[in-house]
Amino acid sequence: KQQLKPTPFTLAVVYAPPNQDALLDEIIKSIQKTLAILSDLGRVLIMGDFNCRLGHLTRDKKTNPARANILKNLLTATKSLPLKNEQTEHWTCNTANGKSVNDLFILSKKEIKNCLDYRVFKNMSFGSDHSLLSFRWNTCVTGPTEQHWLTQYLSRINWDNVDTREQYLTVLEPELKVWLNNFKNLGSHENID
Repeated sequence: KQQLKPTPFTLAVVYAPPNQDALLDEIIKSIQKTLAILSDLGRVLIMGDFNCRLGHLTRDKKTNPARANILKNLLTATKSLPLKNEQTEHWTCNTANGKSVNDLFILSKKEIKNCLDYRVFKNMSFGSDHSLLSFRWNTCVTGPTEQHWLTQYLSRINWDNVDTREQYLTVLEPELKVWLNNFKNLGSHENID
């Protein structure tokens, strides 16, 4: 295997509401500006629900011409591409209106070759009309050393403060309950795998 040099890794998660082309354009321009800075520092993965159908670029049956052009401008300007799934059932969204590919992973053209086994799990949706997606990325991700993490970050939080603990639990507990509920619905380790 090729040995990859450790570099910073940035993950951007995007949601672009349907039928709001001006907002999509604003989101894409913001991504483009940010990507110009972040891609010089390291690897960047943009993922999310763009509510945009790109046709042959993602093996979708249709294209939203206005929205697709907005997104294609980003792809051209940043030399990026969406991952393309080769499964027969590759639809990321299944609604009463039909099947589509609205959910995208976007990476630089040079990173696409490091992305393997892109899969759509059509029966795993966590209660949404969008399917669970995955791929393996042959990359090197590094983080701060354990010592650095403990001294630089966690030590700044005063866990003895009752307000801090209560705020943490107030925000985290409901999210964990929802996640655990959804996790239980998977049924078995075979389904998780």
